[in-house]
Amino acid sequence: MIITFKLFEELDQNQPKIGDYVLATNKYWSEKQNHFFLSKIGKIISISKSSKSQGKNLYNVKYNEEFFIMPRRKFDFGENSTVFWKNEIIHWSENIEDLIPFVELYNDMLKYNL
Repeated sequence: MIITFKLFEELDQNQPKIGDYVLATNKYWSEKQNHFFLSKIGKIISISKSSKSQGKNLYNVKYNEEFFIMPRRKFDFGENSTVFWKNEIIHWSENIEDLIPFVELYNDMLKYNL
């Protein structure tokens, strides 16, 4: 009997992966757009490589709520989803509970104008 082990899998803990929950923003968006995305938790449903940006990853993130405040990017696909670059994803985790404190903190900051 031959037993094999995968000692070195291609897992990069410094990169979001499909199924991770995310908080994301973009410095070029309006305050209203940033408020929406910072107060909602999305889920990565696919990852693709961009040929125009030296092979950087684009993360397709799906939200449970409809949004019309966001202009659709030409490479968006799917309803209630948009894509983000890695530098636009602020926090990510396999567990949605890990991101809830960040959303609550952001909402409290807005509430008290911090």
